[in-house]
Amino acid sequence: MPPFWDEPFLWIHLAGLAAVPLALWVCTLGLAVGNPALPVELELLLVAAIGIGPILWMQWYKPFDIFSIIAVCLQPTVLTDNQRRVLRLFKTPLTRVVTVVGAVLMVLLLRRLYDLSPLLADIAPLPASWRLLGLLLAGAGFLAANLFLQVPLSVLRVLTVSQLSFESLEPYPTEQVDVDFTLLGWQVQQILPKSEPLMAETPVVTPPVVTGSSVTELPAIDPSATEPASAGAVVASTLAEAADDVWADSELLEETTESRTDEIPTATIEDPPATDSPENAG
Repeated sequence: MPPFWDEPFLWIHLAGLAAVPLALWVCTLGLAVGNPALPVELELLLVAAIGIGPILWMQWYKPFDIFSIIAVCLQPTVLTDNQRRVLRLFKTPLTRVVTVVGAVLMVLLLRRLYDLSPLLADIAPLPASWRLLGLLLAGAGFLAANLFLQVPLSVLRVLTVSQLSFESLEPYPTEQVDVDFTLLGWQVQQILPKSEPLMAETPVVTPPVVTGSSVTELPAIDPSATEPASAGAVVASTLAEAADDVWADSELLEETTESRTDEIPTATIEDPPATDSPENAG
């Protein structure tokens, strides 16, 4: 992506295309007011003159300065070289051709809207007797539609330029910006906050230069100590540790059993007392 595509003002004014349908809707509502009070061609000429004439003249002689928003614009002295290169593209013959093509397309579209406007007579915003006022409303809507179309067309012309061609352009002279371009609103030094890089640059650490006197010999490393243990050795070691644990547990169990056996009291069986038998008694 060319670096000048990062310019936010290009995309802000390109988004103005979204307002064109709304402006054309207002134009159609104005045409829907009442019945024609003038010949059809004359009414179309009136609306086209109001809507196309000022925008076509502006883009041809003093193109709109896109480095502005609503009622404020950047001072020519604070414009960067790339921003002044963008202004240079607005004064090229190809941009003027694009402007004329856009105006012709809008005239054809106006004729189509004029034919469809009677379908909106029931929702017309003005009484039927106010036909001339409706034509003025249509002209105002058509003027807005042309403005929101012509400026984005100029922006699209800029976006089609290659990076090499763009960098070869000479920035437009600062002192001629307010003379050759239409600057609308209060001139300020900053409108949008300056963008910062998404990621901080990682500082480059330069490795120290090692001289012959500062080199120290490292102790030799036994290769066998660094070799990873094989899987068989790991399994054998694990089994040996498990066997030792089992053996220790069995010895502990035997000792516990013997101690408990010694604690059990032993019952003593005494001889029964001697009794005189019948023979002795006789």
